[in-house]
Amino acid sequence: MYFHCRKCILLNNCSQNVFLNPKLLMLTILVIEDNYGDFVLMQEYLSDAFDECIIEKSADLTEAIPLLTYKKVDIVLAHLTPQEKEDLSRLENFIQQVAHIPVVLIAGINEVKFAVQTLQLGVQDYLTKDDLNPKLLIKTIQFSLERIRFQLQLQKSEEQYKLLFQKTPLPMWMYDVETFRFLQVNEAAIQLYSYSESEFLSLTLLDIRPESEHQKFLQKATSFEAGVIKHAGKWNHRKKDHSIIAVNITTHDIELNGKSCRLAIITL
Repeated sequence: MYFHCRKCILLNNCSQNVFLNPKLLMLTILVIEDNYGDFVLMQEYLSDAFDECIIEKSADLTEAIPLLTYKKVDIVLAHLTPQEKEDLSRLENFIQQVAHIPVVLIAGINEVKFAVQTLQLGVQDYLTKDDLNPKLLIKTIQFSLERIRFQLQLQKSEEQYKLLFQKTPLPMWMYDVETFRFLQVNEAAIQLYSYSESEFLSLTLLDIRPESEHQKFLQKATSFEAGVIKHAGKWNHRKKDHSIIAVNITTHDIELNGKSCRLAIITL
């Protein structure tokens, strides 16, 4: 079921829209609401907020999923109450299936714990019905569309980085500067050193060095300078078969998930 508020028609998927003035855009908005009176009020707010939009209606999350398989929707406004705790798992499943579409939760009351739980599941924003008005909806929808666009771009960048990291012909790894434990290794490193990925991740940098170089390594590896690229010089490394190879190492210190990490590039 959809409602064409004059003021209403869909142009583009939200991930392609850079939306600064809502009066200039035409959106398709899915409202998930089982109370018809509340839905009519939401429809009025959206009609006041946007010159043109298509408003799709669904009674619950389960009903909405098949609808989204054949309709393009820019944003979902979903009603869920703190009393419906069992719906959290359904909400998580819903968000996973529509990861490219921002979901804004609209609750009957403001409950901080419930709000935090839903935001952790991937909800873009959490509003209460008592606070709703056209101005708030414009701001929330605009920010949610921009946020999901940025998240999708970031995800694409991360996927491209992972592909480049794994497929480069130069052996590379990432390690924790504090523990010296391997965090990531690429295919070229696995091939050169003969350790499997799981074996690498159970080792530290000291495990691939002869004991005679441990002290020298510890003296040189302690300083961390985020963003700095260094030529670490020539070192001897020990492969899985205990043979020794001479390598040149270039490093780049970075912050990764709150950790001080070092990317190392190996050349023979």
